[in-house]
Amino acid sequence: MRSAVARFIVAYDAGDLPRLDALFARDPDFRWYSSGSPGVRVQSAAYRRDTLLGYFRTRFQQRDRLRLLTFRFNGNSQGFGHFAFRLKRRALDYHGGRPFEVVGKGAAICDATAAFMADKVRFVVMSLGAPEMR
Repeated sequence: MRSAVARFIVAYDAGDLPRLDALFARDPDFRWYSSGSPGVRVQSAAYRRDTLLGYFRTRFQQRDRLRLLTFRFNGNSQGFGHFAFRLKRRALDYHGGRPFEVVGKGAAICDATAAFMADKVRFVVMSLGAPEMR
């Protein structure tokens, strides 16, 4: 699962829309992708799979970049692998482009073996929190 999150970050940072598209489950399995600032994506917008790639394109244009600091796999439940992470994030449209930390979580369609095979994982939920104030 960690390698799938790492693949997401590489694709996100590169603005690789086809790869990002492949990493997320299709409807009706897709549930949501949400984010706090910058690039707030919450409420009804977060549930729309059809706007996800446009959202990623906009974030890439703002040079939104992610770096994985910590990752925790929380196990499988009912066909979903659950995980949490901490990221260092920066973007032109927030805090003068200076880095900041966020926590996040997600779930992916997988079974016990797919949890360790990044090419088999499809994210159904991913949430990036708002910046942590220090």
